[in-house]
Amino acid sequence: MKTLYYNHITILKVFATIFITWFHFKTFTPTPINKLFIGGMLGNSLFFFCSGYLSSIKKEKYKGEWLVNKWIRIMPSIWIGTILLMSIRDVKIYNFIYPTLFWFINALLIFYTIFYAFNKLLTKFRTLSVFTIISMHSIYYLLFVSHNQVVMDGGGFKIWFYCFLFFLYGFYIKGSIITYNKYSIIKCIISIVIFYAYKELSEIYSILVFWQFIIQPIILFIFIHYALQSAFYISKITTPNSIKHILSYISNLTLEIYVTQITIINLVKQTNIRWQYKIIIATISIFVIACLCNKLSNKTVDIIKNYINKKTK
Repeated sequence: MKTLYYNHITILKVFATIFITWFHFKTFTPTPINKLFIGGMLGNSLFFFCSGYLSSIKKEKYKGEWLVNKWIRIMPSIWIGTILLMSIRDVKIYNFIYPTLFWFINALLIFYTIFYAFNKLLTKFRTLSVFTIISMHSIYYLLFVSHNQVVMDGGGFKIWFYCFLFFLYGFYIKGSIITYNKYSIIKCIISIVIFYAYKELSEIYSILVFWQFIIQPIILFIFIHYALQSAFYISKITTPNSIKHILSYISNLTLEIYVTQITIINLVKQTNIRWQYKIIIATISIFVIACLCNKLSNKTVDIIKNYINKKTK
């Protein structure tokens, strides 16, 4: 079996997919078990990091080629995911162009645009860029975000600033030497426990709620740091090619799994079966539909790219 793209980033993308999907299963799990279904923001932060890590603007055939290719890769899957969403909710026409129904992908498209437009500045003035984004994040939180409950691990514009920092962290660290050992996995698990503990303790101590705009990003940054080390450690373990192939394939489905699972989970939620069976059915359904979505999306991408290539010759 042919081995696809496989390294530590492959493993991180698989982790991200698992965390995000696991979190969405929370919608049909009973209390208090549903408290174990955390990790949506853990997965999102990993994927933002991976997106930045894999971002590298090389010589272009025409101005804007890099950014166009990013949008072309993402939008066909968004169109399919949006059509699926029409079965469970109202969809506006603009959602096919500006995907607000998928805040995570919406943010990523904007991040790519900002990264492309200000690439030279972000590369040359790293410290200033980070400081500016942290300042914008803090000001926005203090002026426009509720301080009465923990909301800085949910979706929406309020967390875009520090998510973009995770994107830049991936971009900045690319090419650096990654130190790791067998204890990296333990540290990563501890950071996940801390993430969960913070959410629980914030219900008791209100001071933790107010400082969430600092505490949450720091915990997630630590998590990304040790998740990266853990993934690098795992990638060095001797692994059968069949397993590498499966992991590579799943990592390539990350986008499609995300845009299709919302509809599938909501449909499965309506069935009158035990929640354990709902998870099994939803998992299988998400994987199958994501595979079909990926194939259709790739064909659409090829058609669009061939059209653009003809126009730019």
